[in-house]
Amino acid sequence: MMKNRPALVAAFVMSGGIISAQYFAFSWKACAGAAVVFLAASAAELMMQRRIGGRETAASWMFLTTLFLSSAAIHSMQQQNPGISSLQRYLGNTDTLSITGRVIDEPRVTDGRTKMLISVLSLVNEFDSIGVTGKAYVTILPNKRTNDHPLKIGYGSVVSFRSVLQQPSDERNPGEFSYRQYLALNDIFATLSVMGYANIAIHGQRQPHWFFEHIIFPSKEFIVNTITTVMKGDEANFLIGLLLGDRTDISEEIKKAFTNTGTIHVLAVSGSHVILVVTIVYVIFGLLRCPNKPKIILTLIALVYYTFLTGAAPSIVRSSVMAGIVLIGKYFQQKTDPYNVLGLSAVLIYLYDPKQLFDVGFQLSFSAVFSMVYFYPKLNAMVKKIPEPLEEFKLITPLWQLFALSLAAQIGTVPFTAYYFGQVSVMSLFANLLVVPVVGVIVTIGLTGALLGVISMWAASMFSEVNELLAWFTLTFVKLAEQVPFALINTATFGWKETMIYSAVIAYIFNAGNSMVRKKIIFASLIGGNTLLYASLSEQQVPLLRITFLDVGQGDAAVIHFPCGERYVVDAGPISATYNAGERVVAPFLRRSGVSTIDAIIATHPHADHLGGVPFLLENFAVKRTIDPGQRLTTRLFTEYDSLKQTVEQVTARGGMMTTVGNARMYYLHPTARFVDADSTDGYSHINESSVVFKLQYGSTSFLFMGDAEAENEHHLVSVYGNFLDADLLKSGHHGSSTSSTQELVDCVTPAHVIVSVAKFNKFKHPSRFIIDRFRAAGAAVYRTDVEGAVVFESDGRTIRKLHWRSK
Repeated sequence: MMKNRPALVAAFVMSGGIISAQYFAFSWKACAGAAVVFLAASAAELMMQRRIGGRETAASWMFLTTLFLSSAAIHSMQQQNPGISSLQRYLGNTDTLSITGRVIDEPRVTDGRTKMLISVLSLVNEFDSIGVTGKAYVTILPNKRTNDHPLKIGYGSVVSFRSVLQQPSDERNPGEFSYRQYLALNDIFATLSVMGYANIAIHGQRQPHWFFEHIIFPSKEFIVNTITTVMKGDEANFLIGLLLGDRTDISEEIKKAFTNTGTIHVLAVSGSHVILVVTIVYVIFGLLRCPNKPKIILTLIALVYYTFLTGAAPSIVRSSVMAGIVLIGKYFQQKTDPYNVLGLSAVLIYLYDPKQLFDVGFQLSFSAVFSMVYFYPKLNAMVKKIPEPLEEFKLITPLWQLFALSLAAQIGTVPFTAYYFGQVSVMSLFANLLVVPVVGVIVTIGLTGALLGVISMWAASMFSEVNELLAWFTLTFVKLAEQVPFALINTATFGWKETMIYSAVIAYIFNAGNSMVRKKIIFASLIGGNTLLYASLSEQQVPLLRITFLDVGQGDAAVIHFPCGERYVVDAGPISATYNAGERVVAPFLRRSGVSTIDAIIATHPHADHLGGVPFLLENFAVKRTIDPGQRLTTRLFTEYDSLKQTVEQVTARGGMMTTVGNARMYYLHPTARFVDADSTDGYSHINESSVVFKLQYGSTSFLFMGDAEAENEHHLVSVYGNFLDADLLKSGHHGSSTSSTQELVDCVTPAHVIVSVAKFNKFKHPSRFIIDRFRAAGAAVYRTDVEGAVVFESDGRTIRKLHWRSK
């Protein structure tokens, strides 16, 4: 397949160089130097072989090595050597700075808040001023005390304000989405907050780019106004998303439905949209009897226009570059090979910005197109195998072709969707049969209506009326398809090993009739399998206890992975009207860890910041037992928990209990009966005092979990257990509050490590600085989830160590 497809080969080689530079942190200077050496060697070898009439194989391999090293050097230089004026260099600064920047996109106002993207021009403190380059997101919050109203800030405006440079949030728990990495792919390195519009200064005249100011933004406004004139709600937002790629106002319910049915790709402007645009424009100019070459040039101009109109996302850029290459080939009357077109588009994007390789949209887009080009002809050939009786149905062939196209795209994207989204939709193959064609009609009508709107708003409105009905039908169908039982397969543990196995199986299935290819696949699979087996056998199998203290905001949640394989969950974080830590944090973490059965949930006490996510876990996982203090509450949350736990084994924790989990021991130290009001209907309010406190002992290492125990509990524990409270790690009581972690308790525990589970900027002002100082004075290292995100410790029974789970 690679023969006579140099662009595709170059794309694969450059991808390898960029990936290697990303994960092995090569020195860009070393890569660049090596690239120069190989380039010189390649040129010398080529000249020598041409002189003697020999084969140029060695020169070709040297050139490919040069390409690999050059790609690695370019990517490493961008990552390791930001310019002296780059905004990245100043992200560690915690001072409040005077910041000046230019607005480089249209600001968006929602609920009185203004969000805008700026190109930072300068940073000023009381001692110095420096010019910088780099983009940042700015959020202006209204000052409710002064009845603040949003300022009119236009694209191109130069603004000044005072703020602290904040690095976008990274993944807070293992395997989570990293907002920082996502923004960095678009060269956005900081987030800024400004309280009150009075603190924003707008300077002089705007400095907009004429193309965006007079063409792109007015076009967007016109299309949006045309749609919202006759359409409202989800249908209008859906159509805007389809035409412009702006999904901001599409409800989370709709996005979730499209995700769960595997049709979310239609909401991202991509190849199908580009094909429609090119076709519509090409046909219109053809009807106007435009000569062939001017028609191609005008179509290319329209393609560039549409690319910027839809935000120039990686998927649309890839599609537009491919379409542009095909049109240019047509202009010069040259045939184009789809593999070479795909490869050349990747090469051009890498030359402009190599880090786009790590954009999820880029990966999905390229894998889908490659898969369609490779697998669709093979699947389409199966039309000949349709039984003769079925051939009488005239729709059977086009239906199969549509199904084959959808299946071909999914074959290539499954590893990416399985890895990034943790689920694969079984319904997607069937949902796409209806959704894709209908969306194609919607986009065609929408684009045609937008073009006609320039001449007649009445005609544009008629088109929008039709689209409203089609949009309603599509949304209704997707919502119904989402409700089909067992339509989703959980793939949270899908990784590179599973990708290798999947790829080998697919390659074998589609090449079973080619003996040469089949032998190569079997040979490669045997080598890969033996390598994996050797690697697993060579690893030292030491039984480890792992405890992950999750960042769930203002609450507690921890997952204990025992050496014997059992998993305990200790609390599951808070719940509110808009946030359920069990659903958003704990459950995804468990699924990524391959957990479908929870051996025990320890609900230390029934307050919402600890119990909040537990009902979700009871509903969505196989739970063997619950362990709680037996303290009741009259809240709706507790009633739900109490009802759900009736189907599992229930254990009431009491001080003095001891259980074993494999070769680990759990000593329950609290509560005793006098600290629990089993009725609670009399207004008992000392719920924290009923917290389950336990000590986990594994070998010579120990961990003390305090729940929300406060001073009275701690005094009781010290008086009863004394030095038995000594532990290597302490999960501090009550989020580091001043009502917990008394000096007498700290003196008894003498922890080397302390975990404080707490949210940033919480209204309780936890943790107390006085308590943190107390821990540190006792010689303990303090780890806070609001600062570090999740905190993970492992023990081999002799020592414990903190794991650095973030890759970078």
